[in-house]
Amino acid sequence: MVALAITAGVVVTLVVSFNYQLGGASLSREDVIVASLGAQKLERIKLEGIVSREGDFGEGYEGYSWTLVEEDSGLKGVKRLELKVVRKNGPPVSFVSYLQE
Repeated sequence: MVALAITAGVVVTLVVSFNYQLGGASLSREDVIVASLGAQKLERIKLEGIVSREGDFGEGYEGYSWTLVEEDSGLKGVKRLELKVVRKNGPPVSFVSYLQE
């Protein structure tokens, strides 16, 4: 009986720990996806110019969208670009860059 109780306690602890680790891995995966999508989109905007102010990332990335805010940076001939990536789970992530006109 004692051995069974100890084994049950160990199994429950392992299951809880495994579940916690999977949750952390899922959040890390989503953070990497958001960082990659945001950096790629911001570089594309800098290379091709501003075509639109909002959109999504297409097939395979449902639930992820972006908005672009363009502001004066206070420096002559320099614009401040802020790209916000909104994800289905979690807070939005902002990417800031400066673009010389």
